[in-house]
Amino acid sequence: MNTPLIRTCQVCKKPYGRHGRKPKQYAASKYCSRECNSKAQQNSDLSEVLKRIEIDPATGCHNWLGQRNPKGYGITRFKGGMWQMHRLVWVQLRGPIPKDKQIDHLCNNTSCCNVEHLRVVTPQENSIARNFRRHGGNCPKCGTPYSTAHGLNYCKPCRHKRMMEYQRLYRAAKNAASAEKEI
Repeated sequence: MNTPLIRTCQVCKKPYGRHGRKPKQYAASKYCSRECNSKAQQNSDLSEVLKRIEIDPATGCHNWLGQRNPKGYGITRFKGGMWQMHRLVWVQLRGPIPKDKQIDHLCNNTSCCNVEHLRVVTPQENSIARNFRRHGGNCPKCGTPYSTAHGLNYCKPCRHKRMMEYQRLYRAAKNAASAEKEI
């Protein structure tokens, strides 16, 4: 592999050599040190961050192409801190998010950061909306339509049936345990 002996750091513009790096690592390197690498990763310009957004013409979603957390929300480093992309875009374009509020995705696409698809809601409203969108306002057990006004995951008849079944099993186990003690 033919790599130059001296390279120039893209952050501090100082020349640097291989200094213990393997040839392939040195060939791929752009920075002289971890400090310069860290500075390069701290996106201090919003335009650099927004370059990693792709607009889906069918849905209108602005999909984040960068790193995502396990729940699918886009994340990035911006001005020294980690941000969820939808929250960063909201703060930059609409202003701060109140402490007791959350951002809800109306499109149900966690990687979307289009402010037209976002709204500020309470945690309870966010949970209700998420359940309603996930199940379409229908009970996941029996499929009957029901209101998610109190954040319940099942309709009343299915919930009642589940509770009665649980209580029957609980009472049977309790009776069996008391019968064993008597013996």
